[in-house]
Amino acid sequence: MLVGGGGGVALRRAARFGDHWYPAFVPFRAVSSGLARLRELAQEHGRPVCGVTVGVSVALGDVPESVVEHRVRSMTDYGLTEEQAREVLVTGSVERARDHFGRLAEAGADRVVAMPFTEDRFRQAELVARATVAG
Repeated sequence: MLVGGGGGVALRRAARFGDHWYPAFVPFRAVSSGLARLRELAQEHGRPVCGVTVGVSVALGDVPESVVEHRVRSMTDYGLTEEQAREVLVTGSVERARDHFGRLAEAGADRVVAMPFTEDRFRQAELVARATVAG
């Protein structure tokens, strides 16, 4: 079971019932602090620590700045500030995305679900795939 959400209630549910905790649009530090809390909660419930699957919003390659800006503004509907949205969006080069995904892994993510926000979804899938392989 995948338990979504970034707050304390979601962490408690994930620790008690989940196979994976699924926060979306969160910074690296929220992944690592959430995982630390999951460890504590799992121990309290006598369960193994569940995995971590992080959702990210992506637009790789040459994407018009207006498209990125529109996505930044729309992410405020999820409760993020524009600054936070810029921090968690994965945009730019394949190498930059590879670095972002690597940092999520270092923070404790087992998996990343990349959700393209541009119309060229097939191209985005290819670029994301390239970002997951070294070199």
